[in-house]
Amino acid sequence: PRPPPGPTPEPMSIRRRHLLFALAVASLSAVIPSTSLADPFGSGQPGQPNPGLWVADGADHWYCLHDVPAVDQWRYHNALAILDVQTDMYDVHTPTCGTATDIVFIVNNNIELNGLTGCMIWVLRPSVCDQAWVAVSPANVHAGYGTAGFNTSYNKTIGHETGHTVGLTHNFWTISTMRSGPIHDLGWFNYLWTLYEPHHVDHINAQY
Repeated sequence: PRPPPGPTPEPMSIRRRHLLFALAVASLSAVIPSTSLADPFGSGQPGQPNPGLWVADGADHWYCLHDVPAVDQWRYHNALAILDVQTDMYDVHTPTCGTATDIVFIVNNNIELNGLTGCMIWVLRPSVCDQAWVAVSPANVHAGYGTAGFNTSYNKTIGHETGHTVGLTHNFWTISTMRSGPIHDLGWFNYLWTLYEPHHVDHINAQY
């Protein structure tokens, strides 16, 4: 079993991490490809900027909601619960964000994407992320949610970024939460992982 989560970071530490994450956002935004010809899984190296090209450090996915408004927290709990149901992973919600936390969810309306995932703490092995930070921008989602509506697009964004934290990258040829682009492109898509392609679930299960 993992040790209990550490104490809540001091305010200055949180601000410093926000700054580091903002710098990561700037570099990631410049390199995310517009098309994809393959479906790599966990094949990157530490420092590689393309999201999704790493794996989590274990099947237990501890997460915290750093500054997510209470009215929206159910969305994040649903994303992790559905990950539990559809894969061999399982989530542990921690009320504080410590060194044992695998995902730190934050709300950041200043990013230029609906959501963005960055690895903030690497394990001393290639392609393994010990702690990922996920930023979601409700403002961007609201500005371009397509025909599916704000709620579905918001939930899909959380599911998509959660997929990056377990090793999945973008794809453009399946109806799944990892497909990038306007939500209306997904047609009858049902938010989060509920229509996730078995092929991609197999990636996760084989790893964990």
